[in-house]
Amino acid sequence: MRREISDLLRTGTVELVSKSVLPSVITILPSIWSFRRKRAPDWTVLKHKARFCPHGGKQIEGENFWATYAPVVYHAFTSQVVQV
Repeated sequence: MRREISDLLRTGTVELVSKSVLPSVITILPSIWSFRRKRAPDWTVLKHKARFCPHGGKQIEGENFWATYAPVVYHAFTSQVVQV
């Protein structure tokens, strides 16, 4: 978990702030840590992974986020690329 937090801070994905510093109009989104073990075929543990997951359903457009990105690939396009 420490490695995941340091990676998030290093890349600028998140910013840690004290709750007392925030204005009262800012809503803090609830979030959880998801932990997972990556295993080899013989079930030995290769590495531990941690993921920080804010609850996106509580976000309000223009307040908690301003843009979304969801890549979409159409089957017809991929078929044409493969044919070329």
